[in-house]
Amino acid sequence: MIQCIKKFFGAMEKLIYSGMLANPITLKNYFENEKDELNVPEYLVKVTKFSTSSRQAIEYSKLIYDLFVKRELIKISENVIDTAKLNDLDNDGQKIIENFEKSLFDLAEKGSFSNSLIKFDEAMRKTIEMASSAYKNDEGIVGVPTGLTDLDDRLGGLHKSDLIIIAGRPSMGKTALATNIAFYAAKKNAG
Repeated sequence: MIQCIKKFFGAMEKLIYSGMLANPITLKNYFENEKDELNVPEYLVKVTKFSTSSRQAIEYSKLIYDLFVKRELIKISENVIDTAKLNDLDNDGQKIIENFEKSLFDLAEKGSFSNSLIKFDEAMRKTIEMASSAYKNDEGIVGVPTGLTDLDDRLGGLHKSDLIIIAGRPSMGKTALATNIAFYAAKKNAG
């Protein structure tokens, strides 16, 4: 079954790269003369027979993504366990935690689902509102200013939808930085 799926997607890739459509008809023609134990054309018929709606495709893709995340979590966990068991002087506990956190963060950043599709006219209206807001703002940004002009230029200020993580080793000034940003933002919003 897995081999059949690999051949199926490999053929789709070849068809798309050659400028053709990858649909049931072109795939059937692609595999028509192939005679092997996998019987890809029969699998293709089964797949197209049971695929009925785009809503199902969305649900299936969510299921596949969830299974992918779980497999990756297992891999990350096994890696942490293996690393923690080693008596490596270069890999202390804190470094293992940092690597584990980075792996989890990287996984969390991959392919999250979002149902936030909006129509073009609505997106255009929001963009014009944001530009108007930035024009009216003294700092020329849309969000809440941080007091750090370089950071504001890159982020456009702080936004309600953002999660910003200030990372660094202990005693590097993370709390002082966050406190200064919060103080400046509060001062700007109060006035």
